[in-house]
Amino acid sequence: MDGNDISLEEESDDESEDEDDKKNTRGYKRDTRRVYQDRDEYCRRACVGSTLSFRDVEDALESFSGDKGENVERWFESFEEVADTCMWSDGQKAVYARKLLKGSAKIFASFECHARTWHELKRGLVKEFSRKVNSGQVHQKLEETKMESDEACLAYMYRMLEIASHVDMEEEAKVEYIVDGIIDDENNKAILYGATSIKELRKRLVMYEEQKSRKAKSIVKPAKTQKNGKPSQSVDAMKKRRCFICGSEDHLRVKCPERGEGVMCFKCSGFGHIAARCTARPKETCAVSRSEKGKYLKDVSIDGCRFVSLVDTGSDLTFIRADEYARLGSPPLGNCKLRFDGFGSAGNSTWGEFTRVMTVDGYDFTVTLHVVSNKVMTRHSLLLGTDFLDQVELRVKRREVTFLRLDDQTDGHEDAPDVLRVNAIEQSDEIDLSHVREPHYREAIRDIIKGYRPEKKRDVGITAKIVLKSDKPVARRPRRLAPRGNGQHVDQVQKYLNSTVNRSTGKTPFQLLVGVEMQVREEAKIRKLIDEEWAARFEEQRRELREDAKKKIAATQEENRRSYKKRKKCAKQYRRKDPHTPRFYETLGPKRRK
Repeated sequence: MDGNDISLEEESDDESEDEDDKKNTRGYKRDTRRVYQDRDEYCRRACVGSTLSFRDVEDALESFSGDKGENVERWFESFEEVADTCMWSDGQKAVYARKLLKGSAKIFASFECHARTWHELKRGLVKEFSRKVNSGQVHQKLEETKMESDEACLAYMYRMLEIASHVDMEEEAKVEYIVDGIIDDENNKAILYGATSIKELRKRLVMYEEQKSRKAKSIVKPAKTQKNGKPSQSVDAMKKRRCFICGSEDHLRVKCPERGEGVMCFKCSGFGHIAARCTARPKETCAVSRSEKGKYLKDVSIDGCRFVSLVDTGSDLTFIRADEYARLGSPPLGNCKLRFDGFGSAGNSTWGEFTRVMTVDGYDFTVTLHVVSNKVMTRHSLLLGTDFLDQVELRVKRREVTFLRLDDQTDGHEDAPDVLRVNAIEQSDEIDLSHVREPHYREAIRDIIKGYRPEKKRDVGITAKIVLKSDKPVARRPRRLAPRGNGQHVDQVQKYLNSTVNRSTGKTPFQLLVGVEMQVREEAKIRKLIDEEWAARFEEQRRELREDAKKKIAATQEENRRSYKKRKKCAKQYRRKDPHTPRFYETLGPKRRK
């Protein structure tokens, strides 16, 4: 072994010793750090344990009974959050949890569970009181829960959120249930309908409470009563003075513009008498009542369940109520949730939609049903909208609704004409001559009529032109057609009508055949009779008005006469030898004294 090998071995020994020293140093530092951490943790645990006891945090913990359907898992989560903050051990958790148990849970932990550790107690309570909550029951409970009169809006909101926490529910549905549970006028709750999330609803509830508090302050308080039971009048009420003639507050009796017309009647607003002596007849009103028309209802069947549906041509969608949706077995809903206005409120929304086959009048139709809350649609279980009515032909006769398929409209009557003849012609060979009294004249006239044959002799080539001398319109006499010609025109009109779309012509048969409107000769006579009737009615009304005016004038004069007699004073009369007789009266002669 030479010198180089010895030097290499010494260097390797030195390096290994340096590495061991470094490892020992790192281990020492690690142990020292762990000791200090354990000391800090121990001090912190000792400090917390000495300052926070169960009595200190007892008010922050909720008790659990299991009788009201509480969520046991959520209760354990809140309990463990407080226990971790206070740094309780498992033994302390088990003891303190038993103190918070009440009712059925306390009896179960004492006699059935027999748990010795914290984990056994938690496992036993969760296994016993964790129930599968039906989503339908949660929705029903949310609908039935209302806000108390003395409850704060935020407290009510958190109470509803606690009920909804048992199932997975959208925020929009939670907001809808919370707003529906507030008992108030729809105009006051308008500020809440625009919320789409719980965070936004929380802000709107604060604004809603401020709005209610301002309205409560603006309500006028009732008048206070004095000790004797009479209401006390304010200074402003005592200062109000009215006119004794017309009752106005703008002026007094001295400046009344109606002063010269006498006293005013507060019953008929007339002058010259008071309400106690008013002779005006009350105005009569005629009330017309009629029986209320019912809605158009129809029996339908879906999956073997019978429904009484409402036919509504003004609705764009077909709706079904939530309880009837549950009766169908709660089929899965689609993700299409629509917002709509209707049913007496705005801002409504559907829960979802599903498609089913509906049987009505022996036909099967595929219909899309939109589920809405029971509070939105209260009266009817099913509403048929235009999305379904567009698939069928709707017929209504005597308030009975019938549905037909669009391909079964004709019912096998394709050859029947759409528009029948507009008039019927009764042809008769007999000529009525009963107005001719003499028999031989009657027979002679009948022979002339039967023997008449219209023949054209010759054409002279002269045409006549009517020249009117005034602007008065001339009514052309209607032209009467022979039965044969009339029938030709009827067939032509019928042909035109059958070749066009079915519609109402809006014209009479005479207008269709001749082309002009028939003029009635008796129009002038009828107009004259109507004018005479109106003139007689006007004279009668004027006579009644005159009689009423005379009666009112006589009553006014009689009232004035009575008031004048009351104010009139009799002249004083003196005797001759009366010591109180004035001297100038004694100096007068006998003739002057008379």
